[in-house]
Order: sequence, then structure tokens, then C-alpha cells
Amino acid sequence: MKPVWSSDREPDLDPAVEEAVRAVRAAIADLDTAVIRAQNLDVQAILEEPAEVNDRYMSSLATMPDASPALQAYAARVQRGESKWSDIELARPLPPEVLELKNSPLFSWQLFPEPEPQQIPSPPQNYQHLYDDYDEENHTPDSWLV
Repeated sequence: MKPVWSSDREPDLDPAVEEAVRAVRAAIADLDTAVIRAQNLDVQAILEEPAEVNDRYMSSLATMPDASPALQAYAARVQRGESKWSDIELARPLPPEVLELKNSPLFSWQLFPEPEPQQIPSPPQNYQHLYDDYDEENHTPDSWLV
């Protein structure tokens, strides 16, 4: 006859061994979850989706052994804080990887959008109130500075 305990705990098990068993069970549960996610993954959809070009991608691209000298030099400037990856299109010489990434359907250049023109606010219709600090009726200055 098997004894019935109120928990999964063995009555005479060393606490260190019990902790190890708990860790193994948690790892098995995590592995089961990963297997279920992998089985439900649509690989074709992932392959068709363009890779997003961002700061991290550009940094890792610059560390590759076959990266162009221009890209490596720009990465060094970014690391020193002299430039930002979003401004790489202004770099001279322009790294050849930039044109390849922008022209490829396999990559999305959305994090480096074209700069939008800044909206200049329209001036007020009447500037006189900005310069008029004299009360014409009482012939006294309106400003407390005078």
C-alpha cells in the first residue's frame, strides 16, 4: 500500500535534493511550453516578414568580419557618442550596407524614417500687443518695469 501525503514532498528527502527535483520539474515544464510554441509557429510567415533594421541590428552588422570599413568606422563614432545610427544616411562615405539594406525586400528600414519637415507656427495676426506697453487713454506705461 502506497502512503498518501498532503503534498509532493517525500517525507525523508534531503532538502537540497528536493530543491534539485523541483528545479528539474520546472525545467521540464518550460521545455514542454517551448515545444508547444514551436509546434504552433508559422515558419513561412516568419520567413516572409522583413527583418527590422534598428540600432541593435546595425551594431551587430558592424561587428561582422566582412563589414565594410565605412560601416566599422561609423560604428566606432556611434560608440563614442559622436553619431547616431538613425543618421547613418548622412555619413560620408556612405557604407555600402546601407543601400543594400534599404533596397532589399528582406529588410524594413522603418526605424530610420525620412525626417519630416518641421511645422513653423503661424505668427499672430497683430504684433502690436507684443510691443505696446503704453496706455494711451491714461498716458501711463502699462508695464510695471517702467
